[in-house]
Amino acid sequence: MTSTNNRRADVGVFDSLTERENEILACLVQGMSNREVSDRLNLAVTTVKWYTRQIYNKLGVNSRREAVALAKDYGLFHLSVTQSTKTRHNLPAETTLFIGRKREIDTVTNLLEQPKHRLLTILAPGGMGKSRLALQIGRIHPDRFADGIYFVALQSLSASEQIVVTIGESIGFVFVPGERSPEQQLLDFLKNKEMLLILDNFEHLLAGTTYVTDILRTAPQIKILTTSRQSLNLTSETVLKLNGLAYERDGDSSDAADLFVDAVRQLSPAFQSVDQFQETIDRICQLTEGMPLALLLAAAWSDTLTLAQIADEIEAGIGFLEQTKSDLPLRHRGIRAVFEPTWQRLTESERLVLARFSVFAGGCTYEAATQVAKATPAILQSLVNKALIIHSINGRYEMHELLRQYAEEKLQQLYNDEETKQVHAEYYSKFLAKYGIELRNPSTQKFFPHEIGNLRGMWYHFVDTHQWTYVEHLAIGMRWLYEFYGLYHEASHWFESATDSIVRSGEDEQNPSLYGVILAVLTASRKDIDHPDMEKTARHALDILDSCKLNVASSHAMCIAHTQVINLVSADISDYIWQSRFERVFPIFHKADEQQGMCVSYILLTIEDLLVHHNLDIAQENGERALEYAHEADDVGATAWANGTLASIAFQKCKYDLAIELLKKQCESFSAINKKTFLNHVKSSIGFWSALIGSFDQAYMYFELALHHDRQFEWVYDEVRHLLELCTAYLLDDRPQDCKKTLDYIKSLLEQIKHHSAYNSLFIEHQYVHSMNLLRNAQYDAVMQVCESAQIQCENIQKPWAKDYIPHFHHLVGQALTKLDRPTEARKHLLIALRASSMMHKLRIHEIMLSCVELLEPAKQIRALSYVAMHPATAYTHRQNALLQLNQLSSLKEYYSSAASHNLNVDQEFERYIFTYIDQNPLPLVG
Repeated sequence: MTSTNNRRADVGVFDSLTERENEILACLVQGMSNREVSDRLNLAVTTVKWYTRQIYNKLGVNSRREAVALAKDYGLFHLSVTQSTKTRHNLPAETTLFIGRKREIDTVTNLLEQPKHRLLTILAPGGMGKSRLALQIGRIHPDRFADGIYFVALQSLSASEQIVVTIGESIGFVFVPGERSPEQQLLDFLKNKEMLLILDNFEHLLAGTTYVTDILRTAPQIKILTTSRQSLNLTSETVLKLNGLAYERDGDSSDAADLFVDAVRQLSPAFQSVDQFQETIDRICQLTEGMPLALLLAAAWSDTLTLAQIADEIEAGIGFLEQTKSDLPLRHRGIRAVFEPTWQRLTESERLVLARFSVFAGGCTYEAATQVAKATPAILQSLVNKALIIHSINGRYEMHELLRQYAEEKLQQLYNDEETKQVHAEYYSKFLAKYGIELRNPSTQKFFPHEIGNLRGMWYHFVDTHQWTYVEHLAIGMRWLYEFYGLYHEASHWFESATDSIVRSGEDEQNPSLYGVILAVLTASRKDIDHPDMEKTARHALDILDSCKLNVASSHAMCIAHTQVINLVSADISDYIWQSRFERVFPIFHKADEQQGMCVSYILLTIEDLLVHHNLDIAQENGERALEYAHEADDVGATAWANGTLASIAFQKCKYDLAIELLKKQCESFSAINKKTFLNHVKSSIGFWSALIGSFDQAYMYFELALHHDRQFEWVYDEVRHLLELCTAYLLDDRPQDCKKTLDYIKSLLEQIKHHSAYNSLFIEHQYVHSMNLLRNAQYDAVMQVCESAQIQCENIQKPWAKDYIPHFHHLVGQALTKLDRPTEARKHLLIALRASSMMHKLRIHEIMLSCVELLEPAKQIRALSYVAMHPATAYTHRQNALLQLNQLSSLKEYYSSAASHNLNVDQEFERYIFTYIDQNPLPLVG
């Protein structure tokens, strides 16, 4: 045992522990068992054991007792698993001091504490500080809601249908392909959450109040705080009417005066003599009735006018506070009058820039402001100083939505708004062309989240004005955009509207290349949402692209369409043929030096070599070429795809360790670009392949990571798929009870996805794993019954994947018949499975061969068992089984004696098939 003095000398070892290892060590110090740690940290017991071993290795100890003693020696016994807990919210950092509103904060806070008040609306005209108040309420009690407080900015949305996606983006939820609508996915995710949603600027989206009602009805622990210039008019709504800041002095100051003085000091830090201007400041606050926006606009002129002059100007237009024009929309009452004096004082150049600035949705960069709005640095600085444009902490320029709407009206009334929209669209087309093809590079992705609103506007402008050249060349970039930001359902609308417009204009016949490109990206979006017409659209896109002259855009489209076709559940092996298309698109990509296109072309060629021609050496050569092109393009996404393909080749070559390492590289790449929709599949594959080589601790750890991912985003289809792989690992690890328990749970999940396009394949896989578990539990009659039923279903489905399952069920029936001592029938079924072995991986063939051993002529059993035990393609568990059987054959004499007691009725064809395979596939040389 390590002495205390030695432990003292090794204090630095604790620095090597990860956050998770520290959490587990803290639990061990508290005396928890592995099961208790598992429950506390939501980990599998096997994962806890794995981490515990890592802790022992790093601390240089051999037992839990030593690890706990070492932690206590250094005063670490106070460690708590709550140390790593982080408050969950997305509330933006404050850039200016929040002033006043104590009474309103207390009122809203008290209402939120009461169960009956679940929908609160802060109601006020524009400029009253509704958003700042709502954010401040969230900041005061960041841990009040167990699952977080999230701010959802709605001001840049143009349609109520975008509310659901925006809420999802704000809370970090990822929408996924499938038959469930985005709304249903979000409702399912929120139903058991305790969360506060702050929906900011709801007034222009009142048609979407049903989404609010649905959330409240479905998720009983969700509370919603909205800010709006108009009541949502819902029976569940509690309304807090927000007036201006208090401007009657309470002692030496008032909230309105404090805000005004703070704004003046931001512009002129030397302004200190408040007392001598107190009367004038109070006058300004009274004239504006404490309206925060009006106070800020007034303060913005303090570097040009005296405070008295500011007060005089406001007084000259005092009518702006009366709101007497009842024919105006509520959101325009007052704000026009607040802004009008400021507009009149702007120079013509400033007015033009401000009006042009209204075309931006969600703000813009400095470069965009100068190129689209034609803002000079001096004008931009002037507009920022006048509080008309906000320079945010992330370097973007933004405009309050009310001012943006006002400026948009001026653009329509006084200037050429169509010209500005065209300039805006052309600018963002260059932006997408510059960065869109590199979306799978993490250094590029940072440019996009803030620009999605502008890119939406660009796309619709070009489609609405029938600028088809732009539409064709931007479609691929828009496809990457939606894929990487999870805008699946919205993208389907983008491309459907473009398709309809192309057909109505007759452009589908005049420009087939354009039509093929849009159909290809529409295919991708339809597959991602499990659209019923996805296969029809995919094949139609390929037919058109196959018949027309290709350019770079349509070559990319052909790659996309081909990929979607071979990913279809119903795809035939002929759908994988890419060579002829490769010969068309690769020269185009090569001439254009389009590295990403060349990479994808070679990846598809690799898939053909692997799945159609089964030429692993050529497949590897092409896969390595694809990886080179991906590196040259600095395309992390393509690198991940290429590594995944090379992993499949390594697996086929029985190099399981290499395959797992390549998958880990793929996992790292997807993590780097935040590719949530593929990470879970890769992690589950690592788990499955780890189980094949007997690394069960690693297998369960990666399965847990994959399933956590599935459940975090409520991807039920993926959860079923990965649980089935986990069940196979359980069987390899001789844990049939865990397998049965999980299969029962999967059965309940399958009920939820009966209408999913992949339901049939998942159901058949469930039946297959269920049959394997029945076999393990010696329920042989049940095995044959389930397999017979499943085979009939596979025949009825009439899809290539379904027919591939049939020999698997014959294998299980053959095993059951062997155990029932019906060798003749058993050989018949096992021979069917063996004859289909050319369609299988060697791993499966060796598993079948192991099942055949009992039915072989006695003298040949040793040869077959030796082959299975020594071949690298054999799974760890099957190798151990073969070695065990060989070990049990203690003497040939006893072996023959035992075999002679059974009536084997040797089948020459059966044995000949097995040993022909062994002769034709000799054991590889081991260096």
